[in-house]
Amino acid sequence: MALQIKGSSQIQNESITLNKIVDVASGTILGRSEDSAGDGVMAALSGADIRKIAELHSDDSPTFAAASLTGALSAASASLTGNIAAADANLTGDLNADGDVGGATATITGNSTIGGTLVVSSSLSADSAAISNAITAASATLSGNLAAADANLTGDLNADGDVGGATATITGNATVGGTLDASGAFTAASATLSGAMSSASISTSANAAIGGDLTVTGDLIVNGDSVQVNVSTLQVEDPMIKLGQSNSADSLDLGFYGLYNDGSDKYAGLFRDQNDSGKFKLFDGITSEPTTTVADVSSNKATLVADIEGDITFATARTFSLSGDVAGSQTFDGSGNCEIAATIQADSVEFSMLACEIDEDDMSSNSDSHVPTQQSVKAYVDAQVASNGQSGLEAKDMLMVDSSGGYVKVKEIIEYIEVSTAGEAEVDIEVEAQFDELSMIFLNGQKLRFSDDAGTSNDYYFENNDAGAFKKLSCDMFESGDEIEVRYFILS
Repeated sequence: MALQIKGSSQIQNESITLNKIVDVASGTILGRSEDSAGDGVMAALSGADIRKIAELHSDDSPTFAAASLTGALSAASASLTGNIAAADANLTGDLNADGDVGGATATITGNSTIGGTLVVSSSLSADSAAISNAITAASATLSGNLAAADANLTGDLNADGDVGGATATITGNATVGGTLDASGAFTAASATLSGAMSSASISTSANAAIGGDLTVTGDLIVNGDSVQVNVSTLQVEDPMIKLGQSNSADSLDLGFYGLYNDGSDKYAGLFRDQNDSGKFKLFDGITSEPTTTVADVSSNKATLVADIEGDITFATARTFSLSGDVAGSQTFDGSGNCEIAATIQADSVEFSMLACEIDEDDMSSNSDSHVPTQQSVKAYVDAQVASNGQSGLEAKDMLMVDSSGGYVKVKEIIEYIEVSTAGEAEVDIEVEAQFDELSMIFLNGQKLRFSDDAGTSNDYYFENNDAGAFKKLSCDMFESGDEIEVRYFILS
């Protein structure tokens, strides 16, 4: 049976504490709230109840000189001229604080502008953060930009926007969607950047991925095993590329090679073979990737198409041979001159092959360098034999030997003349002087004797007439009216 107390019994003041009231959560503000009937009832006040009691509109932004909470801070936005210290800061709007901000966690859906230091023992999550002093947090996740004097994160940094600061030391991973700009050093376990990066120094113990341009004003030193460049165009300002850095002995092959696949991986390139007197060799089609030395490429020599200046020595000497109408041979390895003693084979040269040939029956060109064909020689000799070397012979022409000992063609002229002046007569054609003694004159049927000059005992002779022509016939036996027959010779 239950015990019932009736009457005017009262609960004494300060006899009931908050821990004796059930269903009251930590950080709850109790008060009288209006129920559906319009009556006031004891209940935990909501944010709307507090704004109503404080006569604040939901769009108002409360401003405090400072806020120190042992629990969480939850507000649409907060603007403080002093400091804020809270276990948690959950703001659906913007955070503006001239002083320092500290808390276990900070989640800000808007922007964060802090004039002092931001210290968060757990994680920082905000659209963007602009901090004039240092930021210290276990990790930071930003959908916007991060700007701070220093960023010291023991966890990961994830920022969609830009990140800027004097130094950035991140023991976890750093993912930056915008530009990373640090005037001092940047240190992270790994870094993934989609924008540009500017930093005095970069230190990372893991991988670094840069999505934008990387500009290095100093030297780029890679102490790894390989450098892989996945670019479409490689530009190098230095006109000479140095291979074999720190090569203190002639024990490495120097060169370059490329990979291609014609059904299987193969390699082609150019290198200096240190094992073969430093000779440069082209190779193609080897299946083993070169390392510090290239395997024997004697069976995988590449073809070089080029104009070559200088000496060439053949690995295998070659024999050059001549065959056909001209025969001869010589072995040549490139170390000296190649001279072939050639022999013209019998019956291999025809007269038509000679450039000095001439086919000219009359030999009219009178060349001192051409050789006549058999046909032209025969035709010329036949003509000369038939005419004794004379051309244009006419009927009754004859050949005589002249005073030089050579044949000339002559013709006999017969004239019948009536003497008009006693002692002389004149023929129509000039007499050939060297043959005048062969002339004959008949006077009234009597043959007269020739004389080559006047005053001889002979009967007649020839001399020049008044015009200087050798036509005048002189004879003391001629009387006016005599009929004489004259026969004499002229050149035909």
